[in-house]
Amino acid sequence: MNIIWTCPYFGCKKRQEKTSHLVPEMKHEHNGHVYFLTPFKKEKRKPEDETVKSLDEKLWKEFSKFIRLRDADDNGIITCCTCGKRVHWKEADAGHFISRRHKVIKYDEKNSHAQCKLCNSFKHGNEKLYYDFMLKKYGQTTITKLEAAKRTNFNFTKNYLKVLLDIYKRKVYELENRGRVGD
Repeated sequence: MNIIWTCPYFGCKKRQEKTSHLVPEMKHEHNGHVYFLTPFKKEKRKPEDETVKSLDEKLWKEFSKFIRLRDADDNGIITCCTCGKRVHWKEADAGHFISRRHKVIKYDEKNSHAQCKLCNSFKHGNEKLYYDFMLKKYGQTTITKLEAAKRTNFNFTKNYLKVLLDIYKRKVYELENRGRVGD
């Protein structure tokens, strides 16, 4: 790694010199005088603490936890919305009826329900059985609204994600502290 040494005097013929980063100071001659230069270092810009991506990741963790806790019974057991398998909420996923890549409905509570890992991950949401579940629980009108909403162009903002994050943190706290779900 090289360090650039810069002479502060205007008109210097050897204005910049490069050396190894191990050299603590540089001897420099200017107008017959010898100077010791110190390295010029640009201040590193601090990365933003919270980006849209990092807020989205935090929100997804809280939202997923909320969905699994919401769908759990008093003992912390969920019933998979597609296959009916019963597992502890910590062993389950929050599966989406319509893929979460459609941002406008990614955090829609009607679009997400507790699923076992087999159905959500390995069977890609078990779409046919999920459709039957949605039809029975919400009806065709809700399915049609979700299908229409997914075509909407939508981008997250930091403020939007922060507000949702606060909401779901509060909802998770309420579910955990109501004594509704056991660990």
